[in-house]
Amino acid sequence: MFNSSYHYREINHKKVNDDIVIYLFSFKVTKKQIILVEVEYHKEHPIAIIKFYPKDQRNSEDRFARLTGNGYFGPILMTCINIMLDLYSKNPYLSFGFCGTPKPNEVKKNKTENSQRFRLYKYIMANFFSDVKFQHLEVVKSNLYFLINRDYCDHKPENQGLILSQLKKVYPQETWWDEPLNPAAS
Repeated sequence: MFNSSYHYREINHKKVNDDIVIYLFSFKVTKKQIILVEVEYHKEHPIAIIKFYPKDQRNSEDRFARLTGNGYFGPILMTCINIMLDLYSKNPYLSFGFCGTPKPNEVKKNKTENSQRFRLYKYIMANFFSDVKFQHLEVVKSNLYFLINRDYCDHKPENQGLILSQLKKVYPQETWWDEPLNPAAS
């Protein structure tokens, strides 16, 4: 399932403000299906928030909750990991973040915490990214998973708080800020 990936390319980037740049990558899954990967890159305390969705859903508010099709999730996620590794090779202090957006049937059943995507991301990140290089933090209630770069934070522990404070400024509406971050059980 996770032994193949797709060839990707950066197609665009836009500066949101002095600290945030959104990079857009694209790759073909089939002749008709293209996946877009948004990387919200925060420069001041480097963290990249990874998001992906089918191109034909790019204008939909719920594009991150959309399913990509049977059999494609593993290679799509591996392609996202390859993008992460490419970004990490350019900045060895980079941290990462994900949101395992609940699927429509989970929302319909009001089971939005600890979503299936979150559990899958958690499992994959624990297996692909060493806890020697990254501290794995999770916010189960909000389906958030962070890989905090130890090289960036170990010599200055306050950097972890600065990364999270910077995200709080960008996403002030999120309710999870009052919830404690839990180190992921590896």
